[in-house]
Amino acid sequence: MALPHVMRKAEEKMRENARRHNENARPPRPEGQVTVEKDSKSTRSNSDGDYVDFVEIKD
Repeated sequence: MALPHVMRKAEEKMRENARRHNENARPPRPEGQVTVEKDSKSTRSNSDGDYVDFVEIKD
């Protein structure tokens, strides 16, 4: 008997969370624009960054 009520409440909560998430979403950036954001919680002292090994793939 209580299951429909619980399901309805869960749906309402999910919709509200999705609505709040969409309100906080950033506007889309133009194609090709790159933005680098730094995590303010980062406490690394090495400012050189991470080494990333890669292999170039030829078309």
